[in-house]
Amino acid sequence: MSKTSHKQVAQGLLWSAEALGGVLGAPAGQNPAFEADPARWSVAGDWQPHVDEFFAGADGQTLLQALRVRQAAGEVIFPVHPLRALQATPLASVKVVLLGQDPYPTAGHADGLAFSAMKGRPKSLARIAQVLAADRAGWRPPAHSRLDAWAEQGVLLLNTSLTVAQGQAASHLDLGWRSLTSKLLQLLASRSSVCFLLWGGQAHQFADLAWATAAPEPSRVLRTRHPSYDFHQKFMAEGSHFAATAKLVDWWAWQ
Repeated sequence: MSKTSHKQVAQGLLWSAEALGGVLGAPAGQNPAFEADPARWSVAGDWQPHVDEFFAGADGQTLLQALRVRQAAGEVIFPVHPLRALQATPLASVKVVLLGQDPYPTAGHADGLAFSAMKGRPKSLARIAQVLAADRAGWRPPAHSRLDAWAEQGVLLLNTSLTVAQGQAASHLDLGWRSLTSKLLQLLASRSSVCFLLWGGQAHQFADLAWATAAPEPSRVLRTRHPSYDFHQKFMAEGSHFAATAKLVDWWAWQ
């Protein structure tokens, strides 16, 4: 492992420990670890101009004000670092965009990367692990649920909305994050080498709307239903996204 990789892993572990301590150790109804302040949300250097432009504008300021109002009213907001996907995967490194809906609303789950979890095994991730195991005989998922290994390989683990209220799935979908994430999808669509994995109807509709005004549209897009509550096993029934993109990412390196 390179010195850079060691540094990235160390930073990720430190961030996880701080986040867990701040969120899970906070008194009920409080969330001192979260602050609606972009200066606290570090991102890779090549993402920074795009993030700065958004928060300097009216949409970004409206979003921050909405987050502050909700938090002042006692709402517990996850994750601590909403832009961590842009920290873990620099723009220049993006090979695959995995688009979800919004962060896990359960305390201790959301870590800033779509589908990744700080602890436990959310239903979505459990189903993802089943497909990975079916694709590669003998493979077993690790005990942890962090997907940093994917992010470090160039998988941008992005949700359409980047925060959520504790216990209230989809509670921030209309808060203003989608103005930013739609711009990011448009930016990435101009890169012909990037493959997009859209999981769930919300992701499908959101991406299509974002790309309706983009030129050119992305050249490679794979779609499937959302992995959560997949009772009829329709998730990737059209074909494994992992197998289709195995030359880009070693998905089984989730260790």
